[in-house]
Amino acid sequence: MKRINSILLLLFLTLPSFALSFIGNDSSSLFKSMESLNTFPFNEEITAIEEEFFSNTDISLIVTGPGDMVWENFGHSAFLVTAPENQSIMYDYGVFEFNDLFFLNFALGNLFYSVVPSWGRGRIEYASLYEDRSLYSLSLKLNAKEKRDLLDFLEFNSLPENSVYLYDYYYDNCATRLRDSYSHITNGEFEAWARGITHNETLRDISLRYLSSSGFFISWGINYLLGPNVDKAISLWDACFIPDILLSSIEEFQNTERITLYESKTRESIPNSYSITLQSLLLGVALAILVILSRTRITPLRAIFNLILTLIYLVLGVLSLVLLFFMTISSHTITYLNSSILIISPVVLLLFFGHLLMIFSKERGRSLVEKSGVIALTLSVAVLLLKGIFIGIYSQSNWPYLLFALPIYLAEALPFIKKSISHS
Repeated sequence: MKRINSILLLLFLTLPSFALSFIGNDSSSLFKSMESLNTFPFNEEITAIEEEFFSNTDISLIVTGPGDMVWENFGHSAFLVTAPENQSIMYDYGVFEFNDLFFLNFALGNLFYSVVPSWGRGRIEYASLYEDRSLYSLSLKLNAKEKRDLLDFLEFNSLPENSVYLYDYYYDNCATRLRDSYSHITNGEFEAWARGITHNETLRDISLRYLSSSGFFISWGINYLLGPNVDKAISLWDACFIPDILLSSIEEFQNTERITLYESKTRESIPNSYSITLQSLLLGVALAILVILSRTRITPLRAIFNLILTLIYLVLGVLSLVLLFFMTISSHTITYLNSSILIISPVVLLLFFGHLLMIFSKERGRSLVEKSGVIALTLSVAVLLLKGIFIGIYSQSNWPYLLFALPIYLAEALPFIKKSISHS
């Protein structure tokens, strides 16, 4: 039995490392940002013709504000190259396509993105006129050789055999690709400068701010999936995964100013901070009251209250299974070691079945609900103890979920606790 348990534990810990091999492109052949920049054969010499041409060529960082879809909440960025007597070309590292394998790839952590050149002016007009998204431009302060080198690399990277890369929201996205390229062209000066500046937010803090436009429930659900890896102290370099922050950072580094190409007429600006803690607590208290009301002897009211709880626990149960999958099967490293799986755990599915039974018979579901409530409460208290014992070692900002869950589980387990005390 011990051997079986050891094998199961080993399988649990190693499954994520095999996620990439399940489906999709061979990750070993994909373009890797810094490695490719370091090995690219940049030409040391620049001809007089190139000197004149690139002196009159502009390469700008274009940043687009948030859009309607969740994945557009964080904005977008690209390089825009405007050469003499040529159409402007936009190099965009955020291109992906919905196909039959997209959702499976996403679930496993295989997000394949590409860099694609396109007509710059057309992209800018579409984002402003049809999407009402703010647009900003910042000319990169580069000499002729640096512009030529950057353009050579962008063209090389746009070739079909080099264009695909394995996307990571925090560490390898449309903004970090531009950050890496710009820093390499400036001989690493931008990276050294940005890494020397401590950012006053964590990756979680930044994500919540930009998710705020999608509302509380979407922010709450996505934040639940994020593990302790996003709660560490970061530098400005790390924060540049957000296009807006990349823009303001290069702006400060170069001591230059952006140009506003278009200002959105309908979209609100990103808040300086956004917290879901108080709302989570209030929601938890409201649901705890609903749990107490679900024990009423008035059959129609009991059925209504239990039906509401059934639907809520079903949603929470599915969310917990999604997190469990991400933690064990996928290569989404930001979900690993997520203690929120103990707070809102698959145990809530037992509460779902218990309240489903209580719709038809108060007695049939009561025992299951009470015992499941005790288990869920015990797991949540265990997380509290973990926070106390390993403070400073294991730190995860999941207080919203504890404050949400504890009142509910306490209300579910209270009859069982009372009976246990009275019997003792």
